[in-house]
Amino acid sequence: MINKVRALLYQAGLPNYFWGEVLLASVFLYNRTPHTALKGVTPYEKKTGVKPDISFIRIFGSITFYKVKGLDSHNKLKAKANKAVLIGFTDNAEVYKLWDIELRKVVYSRDVEIIEGNFYTFDNCSTEVEEPEFEKTELSESDSESNSDSDYESDSEEPEANKSPE
Repeated sequence: MINKVRALLYQAGLPNYFWGEVLLASVFLYNRTPHTALKGVTPYEKKTGVKPDISFIRIFGSITFYKVKGLDSHNKLKAKANKAVLIGFTDNAEVYKLWDIELRKVVYSRDVEIIEGNFYTFDNCSTEVEEPEFEKTELSESDSESNSDSDYESDSEEPEANKSPE
C-alpha cells in the first residue's frame, strides 16, 4: 500500500504532509479495483454484493474549482468558485473531498469542475526529506592545540594495578 501512497503523492506533486489523505484515497481506489486473488472481483463487491460505481473517479491531485455557497450575490464581479486540489472520494458518488488552497482546509463539494491532469504546485513545500545543515565553527590555534591531546583520550581509565610507573 505504501507504494500506492508514494506514487499518488509523487504524481500529484503533493507535499508529504498529505500522506494521510493519500492513504485514505489509495485504500478507496484499492477496494474498487478487481483482484486476481478474488477471481476478478473487487473487495467492495465481495463485501457488499454490489459492483462499485467508478464513473465518478477522477485523476487524484487534479486542480478543481468548487462552487462557494453564501457568497455576496450583490457583487457580480466576485469569484463564484474557489480553487482546490482533489484529495479524495466519498462513498456518496456525487461528493468529492478537496483541499482548499486559499483557506488551507479540507472541504467537501458536489458542485465541482475538475481539470484532470493539471496539478497545483505547492510553494515552499518539499516532497523530499531534507537533512538539517549544521554551522561549522572554526577553532582558534590555542583551542586546537589544547584539544589535540584530548581528542585521543579514552573515556575509560586503566585500573591502578595495570598502570606502568612513569
